[in-house]
Amino acid sequence: MKNLLINIPVICHIPSLQERSEDERTRLVVHFFQEEQERLKRKILISEKLCNFLVNHQFQGNISDLQKSIKAICANAFSETIHEEEMEVRIYHLPTHLLEQMSVDKYEKEEATFVRIDSFEKHELGEKMIQMWEQLLNAYEDLKNKVNSQARFLEIGQDAVRHYYDVLVFEQSYHDARIDAMNSLVMDVLNIVKNAKNIILPVNCAYVLTRMIISTGRNTSLLNQWESNYSKDIQECLQTMSDMMMNESIIADQIIKQIKTATNVSLSNMNKIFLMLNIRMYNKELQGQDTMGIILSHGYSTASSIADAANSLLNHYIFEAIDMPLDTPVEEITKKLNEYINNNMHLKNIILLVDMGSLEEIGDVISDTMNVGVINNISTSLALNVGMKMIQHHDLETILSESCEENQCHYKILSVAKKEKAIAITNDVSVSVSEKLSHLLQNSLPKKVDIKFIEYDYDCLQKNKHDDPLFEKYDVVLMVKPLSLKLKGVRSVSLEDIMNFKDIDILNSIFKPYLDEDEIEEFNQNLLKNFSIQSVMENLTILNPQKLLDFVSESVQNLQLVMQKKFQSRTIIGIYIHICFLVERLVTKTAIEIYENLDDFANNHSDFIEQVNQSFDSMLKNYHVKMPISEIAYLYEYIADDEDERKVANDDEF
Repeated sequence: MKNLLINIPVICHIPSLQERSEDERTRLVVHFFQEEQERLKRKILISEKLCNFLVNHQFQGNISDLQKSIKAICANAFSETIHEEEMEVRIYHLPTHLLEQMSVDKYEKEEATFVRIDSFEKHELGEKMIQMWEQLLNAYEDLKNKVNSQARFLEIGQDAVRHYYDVLVFEQSYHDARIDAMNSLVMDVLNIVKNAKNIILPVNCAYVLTRMIISTGRNTSLLNQWESNYSKDIQECLQTMSDMMMNESIIADQIIKQIKTATNVSLSNMNKIFLMLNIRMYNKELQGQDTMGIILSHGYSTASSIADAANSLLNHYIFEAIDMPLDTPVEEITKKLNEYINNNMHLKNIILLVDMGSLEEIGDVISDTMNVGVINNISTSLALNVGMKMIQHHDLETILSESCEENQCHYKILSVAKKEKAIAITNDVSVSVSEKLSHLLQNSLPKKVDIKFIEYDYDCLQKNKHDDPLFEKYDVVLMVKPLSLKLKGVRSVSLEDIMNFKDIDILNSIFKPYLDEDEIEEFNQNLLKNFSIQSVMENLTILNPQKLLDFVSESVQNLQLVMQKKFQSRTIIGIYIHICFLVERLVTKTAIEIYENLDDFANNHSDFIEQVNQSFDSMLKNYHVKMPISEIAYLYEYIADDEDERKVANDDEF
């Protein structure tokens, strides 16, 4: 029997290092460093950037080559360490032949982020991501079994997405050139769709989506294998969600299509679910578009020019364009129209705007799956008129009849042109936050008003004051600005005042020419709902708002105690907002690091710096961040403004 066993051939396939999952490669890296730690009698701290390189590099000699490289790294680090108990290993400790394979940007400006080998988490990134998706599928099973409602299912899905951001954005900070390159392309696509569909997406959506694409693109990744195993369940879940959220599904499909065009990468069903949940979270009252306009015009760019102008002025993606050289046959035009219809079956109506009477009959020969209306003698003003009615969701017959009636030629002699009335929204965080505030304010109005909403750069206003080009181009009837921006003679309110429902008469007076008394009352009720502290945080930050607000509330209370001061209510709200954005900047590593005379501030206000670090200690530890002195200086200014306003108020009383 023994001889028989010796003569039976056994073929065993051992996967190469690159064929193994990312989690397994990580465990191998940690294991080999632990061996060196035991041999050298030194506790090893490894930079995240070096760990990422070792996990993803393709070693020709597979595992043995990886082990030799780690031995060489530890030898290089050991030769220059001065500590008897621990040593740090960095990118530049790599053997020369590996350093030569790296681009400069991968190891220059290496961040001082180290992980102790002994404290490496057992649950790796892939496992954490899978746990979140399993949570969603379990909630879907409960929905199918009628244990949960649709609202509860979506709530669980949104919680999973928020946790997804925490894991991918805040726990993974190392540099990866693949992610950077793909992230740039994905971000461009998301910006195009955001502007076209007038929707909000979180700042880090492109980054997280990119990580998902790269992770599921690796055949060996745990996430890819898990998605393959549960593909049927995921498909059923996606179909149910698409039925529940048709508008979100349509927009997600457009994003997926454009990413495919830009990167030649096909997104998975999990990617689509992620996109749909993001769109749902940040666009509470998303309204679908059931009517689309198509401009047909002779010339090489005539239709495109009119469509681009109309879409830009309306701030909505309303019109598609088909440019036609004069010799274009009707059959070719018909083919293009039918292709568009087949790709947009969710539409109920199409309005064709044509430049010649001969094209009016084209509607008779295209697909009969939806209603088609045709208007002749296209112009930019006609397109704007039609587009405005489409945005207001008028029915097809009303759009066609009223647009033709209203768009007759007329003239008048122009005197001095009046400036367009505008409401400017600015803040000291970023223009993207101003955009979200603008959407919240516009969504509070019961109907569209003839005032332009402009999201404007804070630094420009702080520098130029009243000489800024904004005031030359527009009649700024109101400015929503932070308290720190002083502009005399400009009617203004702060975000804190809106949230406190203070000086609400200023807002009402702006909109009274456009709204009746009932609409003003509806506007005020919407303000109370949309500008509560919870609602503002849900719309403006990617972090879990309730958890963050709890930490901020506790920290601000601590600060008042140690400073032996009580801040005004509007200042407390302002500090809440300021700190929430500060935490987001810290965890996304975009903190403000420039501050004029920072050394003077550090020397003159060391007591305040200590008070802030003491008061915010619990919050900072929870998010694994440290508050730079530059950010503490901005917080000091905010509190100083509170004291100045209190003094002015007291002087006015006397």
